[in-house]
Amino acid sequence: MPTAKFVADFTSFSEQLDKAAEKIDKLGLAPRSVEASLKRMADSFSGTKIIQEALTASRAIDEVGGTSKLTAAELSAPGLRPKTPPRR
Repeated sequence: MPTAKFVADFTSFSEQLDKAAEKIDKLGLAPRSVEASLKRMADSFSGTKIIQEALTASRAIDEVGGTSKLTAAELSAPGLRPKTPPRR
């Protein structure tokens, strides 16, 4: 029965696989960072943070007894001052 010995150098193939794996890893990270950026952008447009801050301020005012317990200085603080629309 004939026999044969197969000898091959797979160094180049292995290096290319490693490079491909690195590129695939980078592609996997890119969508995750884009997703996070888009979520931040959407949150900034939705006003979610502003609403949360307003609710927190409202709860704090309620805990001290409501607006009747606040001083004039506290009521005129920038975050509590009612804003009038600009005149046209």
